Amino acid sequence: MSLFGKKKKAIVNYIDLDNDKNNIATSGELLGNVGEEIGYSSSDQIDALKKQGYVLVNNSFDPSDKPTFSNEDVQTYTISFKHDVEAVDKPNSDFGISESDLQKVGTQTVHYEGAATRTPKDNVSQVVFKRSVVYDKILKKIISTSTWMPEKQSFLLIATPEVSGYTTVQTTVGGETVTPEDCDRNYVVEYDINHQPSVADQKVAVKYVDQDLENKEITEDILTGMPNSLVDYDPKATIERLESDEGYALVNNGYNPAGEVQFYSNNDDYVPVFVMTMKHTIGQVDSEHPDSKVNKNEYDKDVAFTINYEGADAATPVNNVQRSHWSRSLTVDRVTGEILPGGKYTTDWKVDREKYDDVDVPVVDGYHTDVKMIKGAEVTRENIIRTVNYVANGHIIPVDSDGKEIVGAPHPVFQTDPNDPTQVITDEPVPKIDGYKCNLATITPYNPAKDMEVKYKAEDSDVLVISVGDKKPKSETKAVSVEKPVVKPDPKPENTNSVTQPAVTQDQNHDHDQVAIINFIDLDHDGKQLTSSGPLTGKPGESINDLYSTELPLKAIERAGYHVVFNGFDDNGTIQRFDNNDLMTQVFTIGLRKISDEQQTSIGLDALKKLDLHNNEDVAAIAFGVASTIISLIGLIGNKNDK
Repeated sequence: MSLFGKKKKAIVNYIDLDNDKNNIATSGELLGNVGEEIGYSSSDQIDALKKQGYVLVNNSFDPSDKPTFSNEDVQTYTISFKHDVEAVDKPNSDFGISESDLQKVGTQTVHYEGAATRTPKDNVSQVVFKRSVVYDKILKKIISTSTWMPEKQSFLLIATPEVSGYTTVQTTVGGETVTPEDCDRNYVVEYDINHQPSVADQKVAVKYVDQDLENKEITEDILTGMPNSLVDYDPKATIERLESDEGYALVNNGYNPAGEVQFYSNNDDYVPVFVMTMKHTIGQVDSEHPDSKVNKNEYDKDVAFTINYEGADAATPVNNVQRSHWSRSLTVDRVTGEILPGGKYTTDWKVDREKYDDVDVPVVDGYHTDVKMIKGAEVTRENIIRTVNYVANGHIIPVDSDGKEIVGAPHPVFQTDPNDPTQVITDEPVPKIDGYKCNLATITPYNPAKDMEVKYKAEDSDVLVISVGDKKPKSETKAVSVEKPVVKPDPKPENTNSVTQPAVTQDQNHDHDQVAIINFIDLDHDGKQLTSSGPLTGKPGESINDLYSTELPLKAIERAGYHVVFNGFDDNGTIQRFDNNDLMTQVFTIGLRKISDEQQTSIGLDALKKLDLHNNEDVAAIAFGVASTIISLIGLIGNKNDK
């Protein structure tokens, strides 16, 4: 026979997972060619097994469609089942489960002797323990049981009946606490003839006991009266008080269950006792049904999300507090106040909000924080506290040309950004100091918490002014006044086609000259000034870039071991123009940071000599002089800063 004509086999096995995966049915061998559909359905066998009490777990053969024969010689498929089981807590004749399988009854018997025909009948009481069982429908038997409940309980405490003419030393018997494993109790009470009747007043005791606490006495009433006289007592008021105020319920009335009357004895050695047995009740406790025995926080709770502000002294904001309210209902033992989990009245916690709101941190002038907003937290049943620390802002420290603090000069505090508590404003005005002048109108602090020195020069001191560009003010040896000198702009050729600028009238020519300054500062040394363009003057709207370019100074500065952190003047070819503000000098700042400790003066100068300066000898000479001056100045300042 050709191998290509050999039939393939398939087998479907049905297994019992609860019985070591033993086979409970099989399809037998199924034959066919590769690629052909396996002509077998598991549905009938599955239905038959379900009727027997099996539960389908997994069908690996044909859960949705029919498989085909493969190249394997034998294909094996498994359909698994487990036993169907059922929890039972009531007698079930179909399963053969009786009441004795589900409960155990304990019996307390008190037997009385010695009073002849007056001997009372036996007193019999019971306690019942219950459980549930799990029945296996395949094995046809109970396979597991729950724990007996309750774990223990107490029999009734039995008061010995009074028999006229007889006495006994056992006024009460029974009432023991028993478990399901040992739950039967038997007692014998013996009576003796009363040979010495008394004429003195007699006593009767009415005891109220707590059956749920092993018959512990709750209260007792002692009554007094003449021998053999009627006991004038009604337990109704005491029962009502214990039920309404303390959470008890009456289980057994041992005094007058049917409205009987009782009499005093005539035996001085015997005090008749009547037992009133009480038990605990359960109740609902919530905001509408409070109970003094239960802490309110167990069912009604307010929690808070508090933002605690610190560090700004008297200006510190008041704490921001958001609250949420949690509530639930409890099932409680009304006698003890014990919370009973999963009880009749128990509900889950509910809350009036899921998330606290985000909070913007308040701006406090003179202080800053490290956070702008506090994100609202998810609500939990615990208090949440977030702390925001305010830190005092730094100061402007005026110093003279030698870097020494100017005595008596004001130290203004950085102003906090009114829109951002983490920042200070970027144009802090510098203070005016008599006898000194400063080339800066404002400064930009780089660290809100750190003081920043600002250099002033005595009014008769020289200043270093480095001008670069086609239009430069004439060199002067004395200090340049911060007042804006008048510098006439170059005449502009008329262009009748231009529409970019309006014609300048005679009245407009009376506009005041404006002043601008470009400062180079060292960020590694608290923003100390390295050099400056000096005052540049021009009419409103004129280009400042025509008067000054940072190209050559920056090339020299970079070769001296510095790099540009930011260029606030002509970065990326920005064109700056004079404004029309007579009250404030325009200040542009270029921040530098040293990247090498080596002074590269010679390298910088050699490189500058090779720059293409458009074959203009005058410009080349100026550029070379500027670079030499800058590099020398940086060397001096750098050495001073490093000390």
